[in-house]
Amino acid sequence: SAHMAAGSIVDSLTTDVAAGLYVHYLSSSPELGGEQLDKSGLEGGLALAYPISEGFMLGVKGKYLNADQEASTLGDDAVAINDFSFDAGAILRFGGLALGVTGNSLNAELPEWRKQLGLGAGYAFGTTLVLEFDALLDFDKNQLVPGRRDEVAPRYSGGIELFLDGSYALR
Repeated sequence: SAHMAAGSIVDSLTTDVAAGLYVHYLSSSPELGGEQLDKSGLEGGLALAYPISEGFMLGVKGKYLNADQEASTLGDDAVAINDFSFDAGAILRFGGLALGVTGNSLNAELPEWRKQLGLGAGYAFGTTLVLEFDALLDFDKNQLVPGRRDEVAPRYSGGIELFLDGSYALR
């Protein structure tokens, strides 16, 4: 069996600093090889963002993880995690062009929190059409290019948003 709960609260209207608080809880007891393996975890965090100017915004998020996994007769060791990490990002806007950068889990060494660098660009053609492109570099050991230990495998994506009648978005 598995149970998950999540909650968040965000305020971006009452002050210049936007703030969001979140918590995620997971509990699972999967059966593996005839044995039940109990896992549970709690992650919580606080995110803050501030517009330095009309075209430049900064944000940071601190996050905390507390998780436990029981030992099993299949050879899995008991695991207890109690760790803190942070993310940071920035957006720079020039007219319809927006450029963004984000760093995830910047000080973490846990496989549950992967160190990543995200880069993005978007261009808005008025209020009707937006083109977007981003790249994600995952510095987790499992995401490296096979056979090349020091190279990171990038992931690319893009999108188009078309707004019809000022109310309907097609993506």
